[in-house]
Amino acid sequence: YCENWDSFESSFYYPYYGDEMSMDTMDEYNAAFLQLGIEEDQGQLCFIEKGINCDITWTMEDGKILITDTYSGNEYTGMFYWDTEDQRGYVCIQIGEYDVWMSDKTEVVSEPSDGTLSDEAALSAIEKYCLERNSSLQDIIDRGEYTVYWLVESSSDSEIVVLYRSYTGAQIRYYIDRYSGETYSTSFVPGISESESPYDETLNVKDYWDY
Repeated sequence: YCENWDSFESSFYYPYYGDEMSMDTMDEYNAAFLQLGIEEDQGQLCFIEKGINCDITWTMEDGKILITDTYSGNEYTGMFYWDTEDQRGYVCIQIGEYDVWMSDKTEVVSEPSDGTLSDEAALSAIEKYCLERNSSLQDIIDRGEYTVYWLVESSSDSEIVVLYRSYTGAQIRYYIDRYSGETYSTSFVPGISESESPYDETLNVKDYWDY
């Protein structure tokens, strides 16, 4: 999770659907990866959205983690946190205008046998749909010239709402029926629109669901 210091709307969740994560296996354009060994040993730090992909050295000082990029010399500061309820550790690294949150525990998500969509499946399907619908979108993302992201904005027993923030600044919300996959959308343009308006786009996300 990459949290923008200035704007919650510019924060991102980055699910990873690839193999075991490492610099060698990483194949996603928007993911974070952190590996730390014994203190002062070299580790790895990847934050592909911002183009960081490097080896690091690190030390601890006053409860903070101090990371140095051995190639560029850039330094990053982080903090460790412990979630007593979930018994899960977190590290938060400050990179540019983002706080990059990473957990020491991952969850393998599988789809329910009855075909009900999980939040992760809906998010992945909408991202795949948008990329297939706009053939130039991946190039725009890879160049890093504009901010583009997808996130699950809300979730209930019956409906999932996925927000797509376009490179134009427009916000497209996909309202997904968790059971049928039937989806309708709305559009909102900050500074121009007063509220969400119907968007001429309907689909069934199960057509883009990777089972």
